[in-house]
Amino acid sequence: MTPAPYEQFEREAAAAAKARYRKTLLPLVIGGAIAGAVIGVVLASQVAVLAALVGAAVGSLAGLLIYYVIVKSKAINEAEAAYTQAWCAEHGFRVLGECKVPNGPHADSGHDPIWSDAVEGTAGGPETRFYNFSYLTTSTTGKTPSEVEHPFKIVRISGTRLPIMSLSFAQRGKLGAIGLFDDLDSAFTKQRVIELESIDFNEKFKLEVDDDADEIWIRRVFDPTTIDALVTGKMQFPDIRYCGECFWLVKPKHYKVRELDEMLAWQSEAAVAVAQLARVPNV
Repeated sequence: MTPAPYEQFEREAAAAAKARYRKTLLPLVIGGAIAGAVIGVVLASQVAVLAALVGAAVGSLAGLLIYYVIVKSKAINEAEAAYTQAWCAEHGFRVLGECKVPNGPHADSGHDPIWSDAVEGTAGGPETRFYNFSYLTTSTTGKTPSEVEHPFKIVRISGTRLPIMSLSFAQRGKLGAIGLFDDLDSAFTKQRVIELESIDFNEKFKLEVDDDADEIWIRRVFDPTTIDALVTGKMQFPDIRYCGECFWLVKPKHYKVRELDEMLAWQSEAAVAVAQLARVPNV
């Protein structure tokens, strides 16, 4: 089941916020009017009355704007919290909020990492955690250094182990389809690119494993039937990584609370890949 649409939570939270902060509206408007009038008189003493009226009007509008900003901000926060709780209750998840995760794919990336909006549960069996993650890097392209944020949405699936240290499966881009960087990857990283007995597979996908991985095991996992299913699209694997004894899905930008269903669909697609990769025992 799915909780009520996010918009319903948004409307209910907005109504609740308006009711809660209604008593602040008049003081904000009056206070703004008085402050504006005083400022107007001080700045334009020659036409004090007109300045006071203009200042009062501007101050009143400023107070009204502050009120609506407060109400909108509180409504959004409360709607997101209520929707998250309802969604987690429906899907067997629990809210974690801000919590650090052993962050496999980005363990050494940038500085000042931030974890947020985390939820955790057993989606279709595997232990799963959704969360947003950011880190900062220092850009020196301008005259003065500036901090650049790198936001990601991440799915971590744990509880299933492979008999290798790391694995990365991804669809190739246009340049990757030529395999220009495969030799460099193998030479300068702790992973090596595996080429299978299918030209179509090698052109469409990039499969990497750690240098010490058992290649016989890899070829048993990616047997001719699996290769054909992936090439023809009968089986769908998302870009997935295995490291730190967990599986990871990573995409740029943070997910919004209203996109939890999309995160769950992404996880379901990954669960197929996890089951397929883990079906062959260690040789």
